Amino acid sequence: MDEAEAALRELGVAEKSIHLERFNTPGGNVKRAAGVQAEGRTVTIRQDGRDRLIALSAEDDSILDAALRQGADLPFACKGGVCATCKCKVLRGEVAMAANYSLEADELAAGYVLSCQSLPTSGDVVVDFDARGDGMSDLLIHRHGRVLQLTLNRPQARNALNNALLTQIAEALEAAATDDSVGVCVISGNPRFFAAGADLNEMAEKDLPATLDDIRPRLWTRIDAFTKPLIASVNGYALGAGCELALLCDLIIAGDNARFGLPEITLGIMPGAGGTQRLIRSVGKALASRMVLSGESIDARQAQQAGLVSDIHPAALTDEYALKLATTIARHSPLALRAAKQSLRLSQEVSLQAGLQQERQLFSLLSATEDRREGIDAFLQKRTPDFKGR
Repeated sequence: MDEAEAALRELGVAEKSIHLERFNTPGGNVKRAAGVQAEGRTVTIRQDGRDRLIALSAEDDSILDAALRQGADLPFACKGGVCATCKCKVLRGEVAMAANYSLEADELAAGYVLSCQSLPTSGDVVVDFDARGDGMSDLLIHRHGRVLQLTLNRPQARNALNNALLTQIAEALEAAATDDSVGVCVISGNPRFFAAGADLNEMAEKDLPATLDDIRPRLWTRIDAFTKPLIASVNGYALGAGCELALLCDLIIAGDNARFGLPEITLGIMPGAGGTQRLIRSVGKALASRMVLSGESIDARQAQQAGLVSDIHPAALTDEYALKLATTIARHSPLALRAAKQSLRLSQEVSLQAGLQQERQLFSLLSATEDRREGIDAFLQKRTPDFKGR
């Protein structure tokens, strides 16, 4: 079994056993709410717009415990007393919480609880994991001067790209596209996973009519429409849709632990978000065909040799170097950056002569901008240019 297949298997049944093993580790911070007998009670869990009824047994210490035992894919990270990822909001009914490790007073007042510490004390309880609040978004957004960093934040699902997360990425990039204070965007993951693919649980529910009417192609089109420089900072696995997201970016900065693959063939399907088309344009026919048809992944060094990756750094420093490069790029004229990106992307779609003609047209248009005059003046005067995007 290669590493790509192993990573995919982790997203299936093995994923649940890993969750349960970590959740029930002796010495953890899970406590049963004092005096609460929840056996026989039920809780409706709302996640990704869907409701699921969970029945509690005598051995369940919490709502989260019961849900995980019954195969639900819920977020949590019970490590070292940090217990905010399992936050949810009580929409109906009453819930008792054994301990509070992270919730603020205003969150408690608004009806939030920690699902790993809570049990129902009434019937007809409904808790909402889609209302976890900005602090627990599946997409974390940080500003670094003129650089916007988008961090994929579904660690419980190996950063699998479900429709909700793709929607957040599309919306964040659309907002950044119209924000003159943002020059470059960086998309990053966590130390082990950039994104391990699409959400298989979500995909498994779709038959042919649902697939034909799926919103995902429109979401990918919205992400691809971003006109400013886009950098992928990749640590760990970038598989399937995760690899396709990296391929969509203008530059890929990789950690030395990064792996890239399109293993969809092992599931009886094929890449469907640009993987075959963008990969072959990046690494050539031979390697692209091998990766797509075998499902094998490649490491960071192979990816760099093939032209997929720009730079490789120690995994602990990948984001730092990606942000440093983004900061350098963001200093340049926004108009020139947009035109240069357009010309680079067009080169993959048209003949050489058509590309040269388009390049010359864009070059000529830039000659009429204030930024062009500022850049030349600053060079002649030996000073740093102050580009305005005009």
